[in-house]
Amino acid sequence: VDLPSGITSIGNSSFSGMTIKSLTIPEGVTSIAPYAFAYNEQLEEIVLPSSLRTIGGEAFTCCKALKTVTLPEGVTELGSNVFSYCSSLEKVSLPASLVSMEGNVFSSCPAMKSFEVSPSSTHFAVYDNLLYSADMSELIACPMSHAVGDFVVPKQVKKISEYAFYNNQGITSL
Repeated sequence: VDLPSGITSIGNSSFSGMTIKSLTIPEGVTSIAPYAFAYNEQLEEIVLPSSLRTIGGEAFTCCKALKTVTLPEGVTELGSNVFSYCSSLEKVSLPASLVSMEGNVFSSCPAMKSFEVSPSSTHFAVYDNLLYSADMSELIACPMSHAVGDFVVPKQVKKISEYAFYNNQGITSL
């Protein structure tokens, strides 16, 4: 798929269920609607523009060949389940501009090894490969591959997000 310049948004389910292997979204696109690229099981690579601000819920859900995602500086919001069920997804890089993530953004991603958060982020942080709010008051996501046996929730944590430990078989006690 060759997307022309001049596009500012990609609508709901626009390219869902296709056989796209590589995707470059052109500069100028500011939003990707829910399910826009969902169920593209052969999608291995996405390049997102610096103009992008929001990605709607489940926009890339079930993109089973996707291995890494780098969200560009400028992205402020991720809808729910954006990258859920991306079974090959190993690494996600989050920009400092990211302000909000709805629930389950990374649920059922068994290959997930690490999150990277911009050091200048004031909203999110990574500690021991788990994703937290910047002040550590909320534990947002624990990668399914994070196998530790006994897990101790840090004292600062006041809230554990829905699906934070979903399908994590490596933790045997809390």
